[in-house]
Amino acid sequence: TWQVTVTNVGDTAATEPIIVTDELAEGLRYRDASGDGWICDFVDPVVTCVTDTDLAPGGATSFTIETYVVGEPGDTVTNVARVDGIEDTNTDNNTDDAAVDVGENGLEPVIPGTLPRTGSDIAGLVLAAGLLIVTGAGLRRWSKKLS
Repeated sequence: TWQVTVTNVGDTAATEPIIVTDELAEGLRYRDASGDGWICDFVDPVVTCVTDTDLAPGGATSFTIETYVVGEPGDTVTNVARVDGIEDTNTDNNTDDAAVDVGENGLEPVIPGTLPRTGSDIAGLVLAAGLLIVTGAGLRRWSKKLS
């Protein structure tokens, strides 16, 4: 699944229509494309998605393209998407790409060295849940004494 996010980095609103094209590389086979507010079509090998959503400066909208990766072990498959819109004054920032490596056992995702969540997050949640249960039991006893 490739998530495509279009962000308006300009200082004026990006007006409709916003068109994204993705010519699928060798090693990619189309499965589906969709997103809220997006209409997508596929004519081999090009995925075209269009939205009439206006994007204020700094605004963003996303959709996904689902593909099968059919590359050989050792291959790197790169997917490139391009956005076009009416009155775009800077076309130098209209393309982006992402890649996946094909290993002996299939796809090999790139996993960051550090993950944002750790075991201490879970311990904190368990501790908070325990405190809520004890407090709830105490309040229940206290309310029965008042009755």
